[in-house]
Amino acid sequence: MNLIKFQILVLIDKWNKVTDVAKELDMKQPTVSFHMKSLEKDMGTALFISARGRIMLTEAGKAILPYAKQMINLDQTARRTAQLFTELNQGSLQIKSDPLVSSYYLSSLIAEFADQYPGIRISNRLFDEVSDPGSEENFIAARLDKLGSPLEESSDKVLIQTDELILLVPENHPFTQEPDLHPGELSKYMFVNYESCGWISERMERFTQITGAHLWERVYAATPEAAVNMVAAGKAITFFPASAVRSADSRVAKLPIPGLSKEDVMMYVTLSKMNELTPAGQQFWSFLSHDHRNPEAP
Repeated sequence: MNLIKFQILVLIDKWNKVTDVAKELDMKQPTVSFHMKSLEKDMGTALFISARGRIMLTEAGKAILPYAKQMINLDQTARRTAQLFTELNQGSLQIKSDPLVSSYYLSSLIAEFADQYPGIRISNRLFDEVSDPGSEENFIAARLDKLGSPLEESSDKVLIQTDELILLVPENHPFTQEPDLHPGELSKYMFVNYESCGWISERMERFTQITGAHLWERVYAATPEAAVNMVAAGKAITFFPASAVRSADSRVAKLPIPGLSKEDVMMYVTLSKMNELTPAGQQFWSFLSHDHRNPEAP
């Protein structure tokens, strides 16, 4: 049922003249009269009555008047709410990532986006966490793609940064004094693995496949930050993205991974669309994929 019919009912009660209603709605009088008769037909009873040159509501018309006003108000509220989402003053965005990407590649970008769109609720969760209620699994996935394979961008995946895998050792580790480090030397020291959706384990396996050297994995850290702290506290080593090592952290040293070529250590941080995105998700996608991506590692 067309809401214009209920608007006419409300305005007839206000003005009591078809001419005034037609003027307010910018309609012709015959059009207003047509909608009035159509509404009466829909309701199955007379809603309007003419008395001394004025159009009045019948008892039935008066009875449905509050409902007509309520429907008009609901329509206006719905339109205002939709407009807020269109203007991105409200809405929600869910980004799923592993701990490494969340800590070192997304935090500053999310903060900048949140400053520009303060009405949008942003949730950055790990892949194994429970989804945001009401998200219906519409989210953006942020992850590190495989090493050594050129990235092909598509409409559903975009590169936001490249990085390089390095060997991370304590600042006073013997490796810092060796100009020509052999891959087999890495087997002499404890290697720290860390929780990141299997990401670092895949890199360890690739190192062994290419060099034939096996890493002595004895410690499994809960987070990438914990892995760095373990390396800094003793003689253990690990693999880590170069740009994720803070320049102010003098406790550790960054070295090239022996036996691997430049192509072997290249890393790609990507965003992927998962299902249709909300308006907020679409805006974040545009924000990162076009205006704020930084393909070159610092």
